[in-house]
Amino acid sequence: MAKIFAGFLFVFLNFNLNFNNGASGSLNLLPDFVGFILLYLGTQQLRQETERYHQAKPWLLGLAVYSGIVWVMNLMGRTGSWLAVVLSLVAAVATYYATWLVIKGFDDIEKKNSVGIAADECMRIWKICAILNIVAMAFSWVPVINILLVLGMVVVTIMLLVSINKTRKLYEGYTMLRHGPEHQGPEF
Repeated sequence: MAKIFAGFLFVFLNFNLNFNNGASGSLNLLPDFVGFILLYLGTQQLRQETERYHQAKPWLLGLAVYSGIVWVMNLMGRTGSWLAVVLSLVAAVATYYATWLVIKGFDDIEKKNSVGIAADECMRIWKICAILNIVAMAFSWVPVINILLVLGMVVVTIMLLVSINKTRKLYEGYTMLRHGPEHQGPEF
């Protein structure tokens, strides 16, 4: 579950260094491809818990490859074509579908094991994040509204990460109890 949390951290947070105002390229310090690889590894560790993690596998691997290529292209300053815009929209939809599968898997884990790991909270915040992102894309041409939406996205993204970390701790606590005292518990 720690890999899933770290994966969401890399996918949903972006810290970019721009070279020559972006004309020479940019470096994302938390690359999405690393996040998708971590999400893939985390879901594979928990694949016995839910079928959704089997369904997420091709999406997460495809997004890892795509975002790795985009990361290299951005580093070299090769961006801005209409095809890149269309592909980024498709990737955004695929990202939200893949992360929905992961979050929905938390609900499956709760039901399968009759344990509360705050899956509803994660899903509720994930939905707000997705809606804000869609609205931000639609109003990206209105600077004042876009700035407010971006600030809202920062707050909601932090809330999502806190919620996923809570789910991680609850799941790790549950597995410690399920498997007995020989297993280490969650780090708080």
